[in-house]
Amino acid sequence: MKKQKIQLIGLLVALIIVVGGYLAARYLVVDEDLVTTQSVSEEVFHIAKENVKEVTYTVGGVYIGLINEDGIWKLKDDKSLELDQDKISDIVGFATYLNSKSVIEDPAPLDDYGLTSPEYVIKVVTNDGAEKMYYIGDKYT
Repeated sequence: MKKQKIQLIGLLVALIIVVGGYLAARYLVVDEDLVTTQSVSEEVFHIAKENVKEVTYTVGGVYIGLINEDGIWKLKDDKSLELDQDKISDIVGFATYLNSKSVIEDPAPLDDYGLTSPEYVIKVVTNDGAEKMYYIGDKYT
């Protein structure tokens, strides 16, 4: 009987060590990509949403133009259509802030990034007429 108690206690100790190791491995592992992203993250540009007058983008050959008239976002081509302002605000927020994970000091030709025929073309026009345009390629490196 005493031998069985010692074996049972040994098994419980082993179980506690295994569970403790599992929890430590699961919750204490550092995501290297997250650390790298945070450490080299660099703001490319940021425009306050309230300073944006127009956002146009082309996705896969489909053009969409949005214009802000007195705080209400409308389609440039059909101003009578009622738009979900919260969703448009999200789209405008995406278009007005660009952050980079890394900086390429000596970039390759645009074709290597899928930018000779970009997947997305986004243009932001501010209230003072300044334009910011950027391209997003179809390849991710």
